[in-house]
Amino acid sequence: MRSKKLKSWNDAVAESIKFGFSDESIANLIGELADLVDSHISTMIIYSKDAKPYWPFKSRMSEREWKSLSLRYRNGAYLLDPYYHLSEGKYEGVFCLKDNVPDEFNETEFYRVFYEAVDVVDEMCAIIQLSDDISAIVSVCRVDSQSVYETWAFDYMYSCYSILDVIVKKWWYEKQKDRFDKTVSFGPQLGCALDNFGSSLLTPRETQVARLLLEGHSVKAQAKILNIGAETIKSYKKSLYQKLDIRSQSELFNVFIEALKIYDPDKSLDPLSTYL
Repeated sequence: MRSKKLKSWNDAVAESIKFGFSDESIANLIGELADLVDSHISTMIIYSKDAKPYWPFKSRMSEREWKSLSLRYRNGAYLLDPYYHLSEGKYEGVFCLKDNVPDEFNETEFYRVFYEAVDVVDEMCAIIQLSDDISAIVSVCRVDSQSVYETWAFDYMYSCYSILDVIVKKWWYEKQKDRFDKTVSFGPQLGCALDNFGSSLLTPRETQVARLLLEGHSVKAQAKILNIGAETIKSYKKSLYQKLDIRSQSELFNVFIEALKIYDPDKSLDPLSTYL
């Protein structure tokens, strides 16, 4: 059975080369990669500096997938995506979700909205750097009653990476970068929004704690990152919750997303300064 899926993947590679790296052939290639590692969902997302995320093949996405990758994600929630942070850090290769998230990521509102609510069990992503400012992630997900990815699945995806990397880069070159710039570079720059979220209202430490809370770091992990005591972290957390008139990480996430809707970095780097 696996050999048949591997042949389908190889056929998709040949098709991409034969048909000049068209959108259709690349979308088919990604679909075959997902099938090879027993995944129900697959997609590609393009990240670019000063632009919102772009889905070249969103018309091929399932209704469930599109709901999980909704306007809330494109309008700012992606700033909390661990794979986005990896791509921003210029990482390349194949990465598993469990190995690249904070210790309480599964307790965050981001996880609840973009994973749990649509029954995503596990995710792997291939990160490809297209240029200094643009990167692509090819994501495959298991859902519902499927198990988390086994070692063999990661090994298959890892083995396919070098081919995927070359083909996606060639596809992007053929698409021409300026077309992406004209089509997708809309809306405000959000790159500094997370770094400065709350800075006009909170103390510097409270601002740091707010970001770590949004990303899913536990009190213990925050204390280690900031090199201060756990009780001090709890005190900062209580204070920032009082100042923002919220009671939970879920409410903090919602305030962050709502603030981004009216964010104007030309007026203030802090999204909250306009929102509150």
